[in-house]
Amino acid sequence: MTSNACKTVQTAHDGLNDPSWPDIADDDVPGAQTLCYVMAYRAGYQKEKIFCTVVGRKTERVITFGGLFDGALRYAAAMRASGLASGERVAIMLPTSVECLFAYFGSMMAGLVPALIAPPFLPRKMEIFGQSRADMLDGIGAAALIVSKAGEKTGLAIQAHVSTLRHVLAAETLSQFSGSQFSGSQAGRFNEAIAPEQPAMIQFSSGSGGRQKAVLLTHGSIIRNLSAVRSVIGILPEDVVVCWLPLFHDMGLLGCVCQALYAGCRLVLLSPALFISSPVSWLKLMHEKSGTIGVAPNFGYQLCVDKIKIPDCGQMDLSKWRIAMNGAEMATEETMAAFSEKFAPVGFCARAFMPVYGLAEATLAVCFTPPGTGPAIDRINRQRLETDGVAEPARDLKESTPVVSVGKPVPGVQVRIVNDAGNEAAERVQGRLRVQSPSLMKGYFNDPSATKTALIDGWLDTGDLAYRVGASIFITGRSKDIIIRAGRNYHPEHFEQAVSTVAGIRKNGVAAFGVLSPQKGTEDIVMMVEAEVRDQADKDRLALACRRAVSERLELMPDDLVIVAPMTIPRTTSGKVQRPLCRRMYLETIKTRTSGN
Repeated sequence: MTSNACKTVQTAHDGLNDPSWPDIADDDVPGAQTLCYVMAYRAGYQKEKIFCTVVGRKTERVITFGGLFDGALRYAAAMRASGLASGERVAIMLPTSVECLFAYFGSMMAGLVPALIAPPFLPRKMEIFGQSRADMLDGIGAAALIVSKAGEKTGLAIQAHVSTLRHVLAAETLSQFSGSQFSGSQAGRFNEAIAPEQPAMIQFSSGSGGRQKAVLLTHGSIIRNLSAVRSVIGILPEDVVVCWLPLFHDMGLLGCVCQALYAGCRLVLLSPALFISSPVSWLKLMHEKSGTIGVAPNFGYQLCVDKIKIPDCGQMDLSKWRIAMNGAEMATEETMAAFSEKFAPVGFCARAFMPVYGLAEATLAVCFTPPGTGPAIDRINRQRLETDGVAEPARDLKESTPVVSVGKPVPGVQVRIVNDAGNEAAERVQGRLRVQSPSLMKGYFNDPSATKTALIDGWLDTGDLAYRVGASIFITGRSKDIIIRAGRNYHPEHFEQAVSTVAGIRKNGVAAFGVLSPQKGTEDIVMMVEAEVRDQADKDRLALACRRAVSERLELMPDDLVIVAPMTIPRTTSGKVQRPLCRRMYLETIKTRTSGN
């Protein structure tokens, strides 16, 4: 086993201000314009090579590149035989599985537009689940819904509320189809049949603002984004990507599944539920499958720190892990330092950490940290950021806030940070982040008003706040989540990070948000905190500890702090806290109760 001599977290890295990336390498899939073409090409030249291993609690299913192509072809033929026509939308509500891959790629092969949605998780909330999924399917005019046999009852209940939904198809039935339509395996026919600017899929946004929007992506935008990422990472056919992210999330589907297909490397999938219940299962697979690329939001790494005992050096080796992407939510120095320290004895190198930034509206990738450099941390004066929107380097660590760089724009992507007037902000001045690239969405499906708001003169307004140091971008938060109190702008992440250090608090179970106080004429700072406590005296003690943690780090007290049961705080499908929904919940139900003041 190799020793780990890397620093836990760097304060800077070489090349921080270097705007250049390596040139995009010549495609190893000549002439690729669609994922269908890439899949057919892989099946033609790497038919017997293992593409994906889907790991369950007690089972493993393996498919080759040839097997992926054949399965997708069967599903495509079955869908067209059912009467579905090119351009119609197909919703896919399946768990992480081989069938989910067949349904996704098969829809594309049939000229349909797939949209993956989350399957049900909590049976007791089925009525709410069914209504939310019906709203999503109605919004995109879905013609078909693909479910598992076990999910047919739920699918039929959803169908009753969606006028366009003609078919509820069981994946098991599609797998058994034996028709001859779409026979043959020549890659060229897929590039001829599907133009690169045709709609390829609908990716629902994370919904951190409270509502998931339907992002329409083209075949060409997906290929361009995959090509840019491959050039940045330097991903090779020898790499092994190990992923537990849900396939209905863009980072799991495009960032892991499609990227592995494009690069011709191996992919290992396990379900999010398996990871959440047993975080060590992910790291064991990184060891057992010789994983080189692992991807997770920040809370996933924190869960490993919290739930996994100090590993036995003889039982685990993570020295082959060369890229540990940290994205989908804000990366924190504390989590990456703790993960690096805990797993250094089994070969994990801190320089593997790669904070990244992306969003569905840009297909996925926007900014990446250069591989092998580790995270770059900027320690800024918190008060200057709050009062003036200036990220001034801190002189006193007690008054500092660490901000993690998400790197620099990937090839082909341009970013601008603009002030309220829409003009370019100076270096280290906070503003709204805008993005322009060949991979931008065509728009939100059937929502011209939202599209007009998001796309401004060819630039995507991300809704995120950020500042620039040289070529590096630092995300500071969501513009809609900013808490304005007595003329100062507070970032909820600062409060959440402070409380997350308190023993007994769920690390991803903290939400801070502002609530307008008519009496004060400004916003109150409210915190909702998840903890496994029932006794009121214990709640009071925990609330006091949370207040002290905020006071010590921020020299400020929240106006209200409530302790709630685990799984109370609403989250997006990727685990992001939905602060607008937290605010609504607080105003409608929690504020009337006795809080842990």
